[in-house]
This record gives sequence, C-alpha cells and structure tokens, in this order.
Amino acid sequence: MSNKKQNIIIHFIEGRTSENARKLISEEIQEYKKNKQGKMKNTQNNTDFNSDKAWDSLHNRIEDNGLLNKRKKIFNISPAVKIAASVILIIGLSFSAFQIFISDKYVEFATLNEIKEHKLPDGTIVTLNKNSNLKYQELFNGDIREIDFKGEAFFEVARNPDKPFIINTNGAEVKVLGTSFNLKSNNNENVVLTVTTGKVQLAKKSDPDQKVILHAGDIGTINNDQILSNTNNDVNYLSWKNKILYFKQGETLKKVISDLNTTYNVNIVFADDKIENEIINESAFKNKELSFILDLFCTLHNLKHKTVGEKIIISRK
Repeated sequence: MSNKKQNIIIHFIEGRTSENARKLISEEIQEYKKNKQGKMKNTQNNTDFNSDKAWDSLHNRIEDNGLLNKRKKIFNISPAVKIAASVILIIGLSFSAFQIFISDKYVEFATLNEIKEHKLPDGTIVTLNKNSNLKYQELFNGDIREIDFKGEAFFEVARNPDKPFIINTNGAEVKVLGTSFNLKSNNNENVVLTVTTGKVQLAKKSDPDQKVILHAGDIGTINNDQILSNTNNDVNYLSWKNKILYFKQGETLKKVISDLNTTYNVNIVFADDKIENEIINESAFKNKELSFILDLFCTLHNLKHKTVGEKIIISRK
C-alpha cells in the first residue's frame, strides 16, 4: 500500500478530512461501485483501472485543494474502528473493501444538559434539545438521507428532491424533501411533529398506509397507535430553542407553568391546585431568566416560590 493511500485512510478514519475531501472520496467510491468486477475504464485510453494510480490521483486532488485537515481530530475513534483501520493499513485491502468499511461508518450525536446545534453531511441543521440523540451514516450514501432520532429537535432540512430525508423515531417515520419542523419523541412512545415551513409526511413504521401529510402550521401526533393532525395553536412550541414566550389574555397560570417547565427544563409545581386556575394578563418574554418570570407572576398574583430539592414550589403568601 502506498504512502499516499495510507495518508488518505488515516486522515479519513481520524476525521481530519474536510467536508469537501469526504465528498471527493465518496465520489471515487461511487464511481468504483459502477463496475461490479472492480475495474473502471479510463475515459481517455480505455485501460483497466489501476487502484494505486487512482489513490495517488485522489490524494493529489485533496492535497492540491488544501482539503487535508491537519487540526486535532474531531471524533473519538472507538477501539473497534482503530483495529479495523490498522487491518486496512497492514494488509492493504482493496478499494472495494475500503468502500465497504467507510460506507458502514456511523456518526452519533447526543446532548445531555444543554441545547446543541449539529450540521449533517447534506447541510441540514439540527438543533437538539436536552437529552436527545441522533445517529446517521456519515456520507449519506444511497438514494435517501436517513437518520435515527430520539428526544426533541428542530430540523432545518436542506432541500434535495432527488434524495428524501427520513427520520426513524419511536416506531414512526418522518419523510421530507426540504422544510423545517419541530419533532418530539421521548420514551413514552408518543411522537409530536409541528411543521414550521414546507410539507412533511408522518407515518407508522409498522403500517406505512397509516400516514398524514402535514403543512406549515400543522401538528401531527402518534399516540396509542393513532395518527392525528390538527392546526397548531401553541405559539410557544419552539420556546425551548429560542426562549421566546407569549401568553395571551385569559390564559391560566397552569399554561404558564407548563410552558416554563418545557422551556427551562425544570419541574415547577403548585402547592395548591386552585392556584393553577388563576387568569393572567397578556405577557411576552424574550431571553428572560426563569427567576425573572417567576418573580413577576408571583408578584402579580400574590404568590411566592421556593426551591425544594429538584422542584420549584409555588404557593400563596
């Protein structure tokens, strides 16, 4: 195996190739796959494909364009991947074997106690809420862009009519071409899909005929094996992401506290159930601290709040 071939593999495995370099490698792989017997014809002289020359050419293309990223590696490589990479380097596997190896490489991205933004290979932007995770094939090979997801996230899907974007989550399948939407799928096996722009299909994996088409302003849910679609009346459905809250005249403190729990990922409860039915005035908040909002509502309604363990308890003064 040539040094240039090793260089490409090492950079790729360690995540030190840029996005454009990965695209070049993917293009070479797809071209090679067109020939089932592992040979490609040279477009100029019809000679059989020479793998070493192809690797050298690919290396030169990447290097000449400054696409070999020399920064510290981005991904933590698992022991299994390190062993597989070592095998490739030691025995000099063919291009086809390397193609099989990298086409099976998956990326997992997860959040714990913070909100994070993640960019997928196709340019799709995913903003993940706390305690959420997604998994996808690094190069998005094939005719679809497919990911596995659990938690809550806002998706801004890069448009590609020739390559649908599919999300598998809690026994449901979300299919789009290019749009933006909020997806919530937690351990209770319920799925809530709220469409911001474009059009989205929501279906059951076990019965694809059970599906609904949702447009901007619609909300679709899967609950107890039923798929329902309605108009979204919750203006605060993205408050966890943008920290913008609006409460209209006549709403109750129950609605306020429910949205604050979602927005700030806390557990606020009432000491007296009667408090939750109190009517509020119109209010709007943008990027305000939780303590500011609680202090305001408590002052207006002659209430107080205190933290006990992991709970915030609201009671009368």
